[in-house]
Amino acid sequence: LIHAVLHCLMKHAVREGILGKNPLDVIERPRTEQAEFQILNEEQCHQFLIAAADSPYEELYYLALTTGMRQGELLGLKWTDLDWNKSVLLVQRQLQRVEHEGVCLVPPKTKAGRRQIKLGQGILEKMKEHRLKQEQIKVASGDRWQENDLVFASTIGTPLDQYRLSHEFKKLIKNN
Repeated sequence: LIHAVLHCLMKHAVREGILGKNPLDVIERPRTEQAEFQILNEEQCHQFLIAAADSPYEELYYLALTTGMRQGELLGLKWTDLDWNKSVLLVQRQLQRVEHEGVCLVPPKTKAGRRQIKLGQGILEKMKEHRLKQEQIKVASGDRWQENDLVFASTIGTPLDQYRLSHEFKKLIKNN
């Protein structure tokens, strides 16, 4: 970051005629180390799902672990993306936080991001249970419900808060 700021500053100085050449052009930018993801093994996944059984996000976690979908993809899922007859889930959009606009649904960044995921009978049963729970929440919410057709929605039908979901996930991981 320091290199990038200084490079930009020196580039501006060259444009203003203060320097003849940017001295940072000859200095290689330092590489940052990428943090390694910690992947849960089968036993850890099993323990996590047991711990998540009382969570309002239980089905979301289950779908995430069985499909490998990213958070934004999960939160962007609509019920119309689920083909019950073919047991297929279509990934067509993701929920993304956009500066000065809040959250919005956007297409995946790459063509490979748009994909079909084959679902097993177990996850289909979980999704049916989840849909029934959501219908009950919808009725209880009454006029406050905002229909967005989201698979994983708040108690009033709006997109789930990504920060709250991440916080809950980290809390479950830490406690198990």
